[in-house]
Amino acid sequence: GGRYDGLIGRFLGTPVPAVGFSIGFERLLLVLREQNIPLASTGSPQVFVTLTEAAQQGQAFALATTLRAKGLNVVVQPEPGKLVSQLKTADEVLRIPFAVLLEADGKVTIKDLKARASGQPMTPNEVAADLLHRLA
Repeated sequence: GGRYDGLIGRFLGTPVPAVGFSIGFERLLLVLREQNIPLASTGSPQVFVTLTEAAQQGQAFALATTLRAKGLNVVVQPEPGKLVSQLKTADEVLRIPFAVLLEADGKVTIKDLKARASGQPMTPNEVAADLLHRLA
């Protein structure tokens, strides 16, 4: 740890008061293994929450929190974008089996990316139960 005034000042051209620290991540992992402390495994993502409009961000993150509380591994689209592009990324790049599409009325729709089929709009709690049933 220490002062980083000079480092930041190099890039900005003026001194900036700053402090920081670093951690040897690899060393930390070695110590955890030596102490037989298990590392959490989150497993593969199971659900992709889409985001097409900035106004839906709160809804998207609330839904992800609900799904995670039920034990699902969830990835949320961080920035609004085109739905087709998001579904392609979820399916072909991330290999996530299900996407959740946010509806304007607050309901959500599950899309099975393997079968390329969508279900009926439902509430977030219904979505969690439906996904758990499908993934069982």
